Amino acid sequence: MKHKSTGYSPFYLMYGRQAKLPVELKIETICKSEKDIEEAVLDRVAKIHQMEIDQQDVLINIEQGQQKAKDRHNDQRVTQRLKIGDKVLVKRTWKRKDMSAKLENQWMGPYYIHDVIGYNNYKL
Repeated sequence: MKHKSTGYSPFYLMYGRQAKLPVELKIETICKSEKDIEEAVLDRVAKIHQMEIDQQDVLINIEQGQQKAKDRHNDQRVTQRLKIGDKVLVKRTWKRKDMSAKLENQWMGPYYIHDVIGYNNYKL
């Protein structure tokens, strides 16, 4: 199956051809022609050359995918700065972890910010 980041199946990148399913081995094909050795070698050389081109394409696709993931990660890390007067909710992280606490509220509030103490620290 094609991989999302490379655009090719791992089998193709490894062996230079598409994988055959077991059912395809059981079904006889009509077109079974014998190639002479010269034609088979030239065909294989062309496939190897195409595989090298595809592998270069895969490297570019992987680099682009990594850059997209990096950008997405950096966008998530940017937290919005809160200011005095903003309404916030406080998560109850000290809540019990047993089954009876499952339906309890996870958040308390809303509270107003009265003072900015430091980086992501606020007086409510």
